[in-house]
Amino acid sequence: MNNEDKILAILEKLQEDFSGMKEDVSSLKQDVSGLKQDVSGLKQDVSGLKQDVSGLKQDASGLKEDVSSLKQDVSSIKIRLDVDIQTQLNLLSEGHSRLVERLDILDEVKELAEDTRDKLDVVYHVVRQHSSEITELKKAQ
Repeated sequence: MNNEDKILAILEKLQEDFSGMKEDVSSLKQDVSGLKQDVSGLKQDVSGLKQDVSGLKQDASGLKEDVSSLKQDVSSIKIRLDVDIQTQLNLLSEGHSRLVERLDILDEVKELAEDTRDKLDVVYHVVRQHSSEITELKKAQ
């Protein structure tokens, strides 16, 4: 084998290697193209996620405002209830005090009535006795 044959053999070998490399490069280009599409899809997904996160932040901010408003409302209701309950308790206490005073007066009236009844009974017996004595004296005359 002479030099020309060797060179031709080397060239043929190089052509085969280049042909294989071209196929490999072509395959790599397709892979890169697929990766580019995947990256583009990921970018769109990330953009969508960013929008979703932004929406969630706005929703969370709105919820915070609602919770704050509810806290104020509950606080206001508690204050009103405290005042109303205290007022009702005060009124109830005043009414109870009046009832106790009336019961005390009624007890005094009852005692007076009993004393008066006892005195009337004594007077009634004395009048009866005197009437009886007067009747006897009239008969005796």
